[in-house]
Amino acid sequence: MKTIQSVLCILTLSLPTLAVAHSDDTHHRQHGTHVHGEAQASLASIELEVMLTLVVPAGDILGLERAPATTQEAEDITSHLDWLKQARWLDEETARTCQATQRHAFTPLLNSEHSGHADIEVEIHWQCEDTRPRQLDASAFLARYSKIDRIELQWLTQTNHGHSSLNASQPGLRLHSSN
Repeated sequence: MKTIQSVLCILTLSLPTLAVAHSDDTHHRQHGTHVHGEAQASLASIELEVMLTLVVPAGDILGLERAPATTQEAEDITSHLDWLKQARWLDEETARTCQATQRHAFTPLLNSEHSGHADIEVEIHWQCEDTRPRQLDASAFLARYSKIDRIELQWLTQTNHGHSSLNASQPGLRLHSSN
């Protein structure tokens, strides 16, 4: 587990660079370090272990970027965080043999003193039984959150690494072709 966390930490450090690299997109509004309409993600798949981190502008998920003004708004934020933690990110075949061992989702918006732009951060770890995960599948996320045009993904497997842009027409990334 420590090896995959170290690898993903390195990938995560590259996320601000990706945001700057894509800041010239005129159809997105950039505030601070995030670009509206775009999520940043890192994925590491080593042996039978997978770790995904996702950073997305809170406004694109919640429709607001401020502390909740009502109990209903706070409940809505919590509901979105719960969905993001439970969402299916792996293909169906892989999901049957991989169990999520850790699921975290956070936004500073639940801090009543927060003001200004904010992100939602999601981190999920999976442990697979006997097969390496085959594919990342972001279709459920992209269908639910239509304000997200794409996910800029840095990824690493035991045999390869790279960058991919996932979107509604191309929501998946093949991680391993066979076991």
